[in-house]
Amino acid sequence: MKFAFVFLFVFTTIVLIAQNTDFHKNKTLSTCFDDTLFNKLPVFDVNSELKLFPNTFSFESGIIYLNNMQSVEKSVYIEGIPIQMFSDFPYFVISKIEHTNNSTLLNSGNSLGGNFLFSTLKPSDSLSVTLDIRKDFPFINFKNNANDAGQNAFEGMCNINGTIKLSEKFKPLFLIALSIKNDGEPFPTNGIKNHMSINKIAELYADPLSAASFGTNSNAELATGDIFTNSRFIQNDYVNSRKFFGKIILPINKNTNITIGNYSTLKNGKLPIYENLLMNWWNNPNFKENYNLSYLKIEQNIINSENFNIKYNVNFSFSHYNSVIENTDYKNDFFRYGYAGKFKTYKINSYSWTDTISGYSTGVWQQNGFSDTLYSYTSNENSNPFYLTWNNDYYNTVNHNDIYFNNQQLYQVGGGLLNGDEPSKIYNLWNNPGAPNNNYSKSSENNWYISANFNIMYKKVDINIGGDFNKKISRSYTIAPNYLWTLARTLTNNQINELDYNNPHPVYDANNVFQDTIRYDRLYNPNLQTYFDFMFRSKLGLPYNNTTWIETDNYNPSDFSIDMFSANEILDANIIQTNGYDYTGKKITNYSYSEFFTSKNIYGADYRPIKAFEPTSFNIFVNAKYNYKNFDIEAGIKLNAYNSNQPVLDDPYSFYKIRKAGDVTSINGNAVHHPSNIGSNYAVYVDDLNHPTSIMGYRNGNNWYDFLGNRISNYAYMSQPYAYPFLANPNIYSPTFYSDNFNSYKTVYNILPFIQLNYNFRKYLLYCRYYSSSQNPGYESVFNPINYGYFSNGTFLASNYRSVFTNSALKPTSSNSIEGGIYNYLGNKTKIGLYYQYSETGNIIDIKKYTNAFPFEYYAFYNTPNILVTHGLTFTVNVNQIFKTGFDIGGSACVQQHVSNSGIYNLYFPDVITKSWLAYTVDNGTHGNTNFYKYFSKHFTLSMLLHYRKMTTFTQFLSSYYENNLSMPAGKNNINLNLSIQKSFYTFNNQYIITTYLMFENILNRQNLLFYYARTGNANDDGYLADSQNQTEINSQNNPEAFRNYYRMYVNNPSNYDIPRILRVGLKIGF
Repeated sequence: MKFAFVFLFVFTTIVLIAQNTDFHKNKTLSTCFDDTLFNKLPVFDVNSELKLFPNTFSFESGIIYLNNMQSVEKSVYIEGIPIQMFSDFPYFVISKIEHTNNSTLLNSGNSLGGNFLFSTLKPSDSLSVTLDIRKDFPFINFKNNANDAGQNAFEGMCNINGTIKLSEKFKPLFLIALSIKNDGEPFPTNGIKNHMSINKIAELYADPLSAASFGTNSNAELATGDIFTNSRFIQNDYVNSRKFFGKIILPINKNTNITIGNYSTLKNGKLPIYENLLMNWWNNPNFKENYNLSYLKIEQNIINSENFNIKYNVNFSFSHYNSVIENTDYKNDFFRYGYAGKFKTYKINSYSWTDTISGYSTGVWQQNGFSDTLYSYTSNENSNPFYLTWNNDYYNTVNHNDIYFNNQQLYQVGGGLLNGDEPSKIYNLWNNPGAPNNNYSKSSENNWYISANFNIMYKKVDINIGGDFNKKISRSYTIAPNYLWTLARTLTNNQINELDYNNPHPVYDANNVFQDTIRYDRLYNPNLQTYFDFMFRSKLGLPYNNTTWIETDNYNPSDFSIDMFSANEILDANIIQTNGYDYTGKKITNYSYSEFFTSKNIYGADYRPIKAFEPTSFNIFVNAKYNYKNFDIEAGIKLNAYNSNQPVLDDPYSFYKIRKAGDVTSINGNAVHHPSNIGSNYAVYVDDLNHPTSIMGYRNGNNWYDFLGNRISNYAYMSQPYAYPFLANPNIYSPTFYSDNFNSYKTVYNILPFIQLNYNFRKYLLYCRYYSSSQNPGYESVFNPINYGYFSNGTFLASNYRSVFTNSALKPTSSNSIEGGIYNYLGNKTKIGLYYQYSETGNIIDIKKYTNAFPFEYYAFYNTPNILVTHGLTFTVNVNQIFKTGFDIGGSACVQQHVSNSGIYNLYFPDVITKSWLAYTVDNGTHGNTNFYKYFSKHFTLSMLLHYRKMTTFTQFLSSYYENNLSMPAGKNNINLNLSIQKSFYTFNNQYIITTYLMFENILNRQNLLFYYARTGNANDDGYLADSQNQTEINSQNNPEAFRNYYRMYVNNPSNYDIPRILRVGLKIGF
């Protein structure tokens, strides 16, 4: 019934697909669009062009999905070269885009959803220049008094191409494309954005605190009333981008061309932080991105005759990407983040009366420590204005004689902020007005790519042989710089906390009269001195064993640097994540992974270098085509090889090597006899980690057994009271211990066959094909040695991380597909197609909890054994210029996908996807009865593009790692109608073409949903406030009314909604 409804809908509404595929010439049946179509339709960037293809859609900030799989970096090719940041490519110089998931997968990378192959404009024989200026206006007729003004975007584009006639035989061709774009909001949504009024923000910024029974209260948590406004845009969210593409084609001779090209993009702007949206948007961090790709392409026809051709092409490319997120003023000066000013503790000696000291039997006042009497704060020119205002308000709010000024701890309890402290979020939801950003991160990536393709065609036989090689070096570094102040505070003075009671100092007055008092110096304990304390005293010019009490909060940011800390101190604090950079943020090279456990700095401290992610992959393929009468036969095979070049944990249930049953013949001098069904490679579990006396059970992979060899469903059944792995080296707590439970990643090979059979009869093409594809793992597989074997201060550092562990053992995901269908031409301009596709995808990356792993349980990415099965029907029609007036109907696709075994995280499955367009073009201007009408109707185009999608309802994260599944992809109808109106004027004897255009995106202003809350089915309410079980908690808040209001605004996340109505106005000049 569902299929019948879909087909009825398709036929009755002429749901069509625009495909430039001539199956009599192109047996691959790839879907292709060219600039003839792009110039008519309301498309305005690469993503809008890609969404014309069947089985593609966008989701979440413009991410493109191909056949239900997210597009990846190796799924888009420009001139045969894989590119990153393809969404930013200058779309206006794209002459053709081909989407393929068939034989061309053999020679164009690794992607489960197929590949997009871009071709750019062919340079003209003479100089050609096109200028395009466009401005975007998000605008909506608002209800509930929302702000009408949207965030505008401006883009200027230029395309210059032509031929350089150096000689009659040597005429290089060139193409240059430039784009400058200032985007006020890169991803506008049709959801309400709430902002606190400027006046209220200024009030809370100046007076953030009020007196409370104990310390202070946040005034923002008490704020109610008419203090919020609604708008349709996000404040301080913008992107400025500069894009370039250029190529020059050098015709060496009539059979040889060399192409040199470059694609670059430079972006900067503000990164929106959701918690800043309501009242702290001006503190969004700055970001910068830079991508540069250079390539060389050599093409040569060795033999070019009517029945025999030999040709080849070779491609070389290198690309570099880097990005940084930072505070605009502080950049990588980490100690300026969170700097409030100078804090000083005033101390006096504290004493107690005792008569136990030898020689003082009558009693004496003995010093027993120090007492804090006052804690002062002084700002300076380096102070962050937010901290200055907050702390001044704290002093004005709390009585100066109050205990909250006695010492550092009470100062913080009362609500004051020390260097590096962050104010608590408002009800743990929103950031306070002025709260500074506590994030610095950077990343870089280099890619080397080489490919070659050799083609031989003899009569009806066409053979391709080729391959490619890719190497990537990826680095990243993230730090929470505010916490460096807290870390410095905790690492200072630990070695002088005690008094030196062995060296008393009796107190005498000026007349040498004993005052019944004994004081002591601080005792220096070298075993308790930290690396930071040692380095900081050296920086201050003090001896390492000096006993002067140092307050780090009484110094300036310039007095510190991150290399004063040891790597262990930084990693212990869990304030950085890094690979390819050392703990200070410096790029590192020539280190092995094992050196994380062994490398020392010049002072003998652990250096902890973490090597960059450097995977390699290569493909080798052969493909042959043969034509026999009405049959076209094509077959090929590709060998894909991938190696992450990282260590791999041998046993995911233990970070340390476990003895196998075959190696255990005795325990504690007593002979051991294993049950007959226990294999020699089964892991052994015993009753004690260090001094085992008996076997408690066994494990083979995920299967557990008791000591008798009986299969048990739960590890707990053999732990009485606890079972430990029988470690080969139980001394895991040694600071020099390095786990031996690792192997090198073994290259994974995938054999990917392809075969297709076409049968042509009359005006029909019947085809069937089978093909396989693979996709290499990404960030989920980056090895992090912090997770394994690093032990400090009695706690495994990785146990403090609550994120999912990466898994260096991940294998490429692979897919096998069968597709079959029929195409038919009705006349010269109409084509109809119907095909069925069935796919099975394995080794999909999911999340698993390793219960009862040693030394602790954890979550990690892994290749799930579940097979994802998708299948569905696609119906396509293409009708072009069916009327002499230039009336065109063009393309759309209707897809019904059935999904089984979909319990895999982060996959999106649409029930139906359709794309439809209709264009009316007048080129001759012969319509109408007046010259005025003829003039303005000439070179006029009106087009509409309709996107429709219905998602399958599913839980985004089904792994038990996510206990509360609040957000789900919207299963409701997503309808987006776009409109384009264009008028061209030819002037100066048709030398100049001036085109004006209007484009409307989502002209119906439909509020399409991307996500909704599973509990309620709404995008703006998760059901928490209405739940009777939560009322006690809600009413215990500082102000229940304010809490409810803040919570409502928080869950109504604008990213739950798709784009609003957007008007694009442009002017294009060509000559």
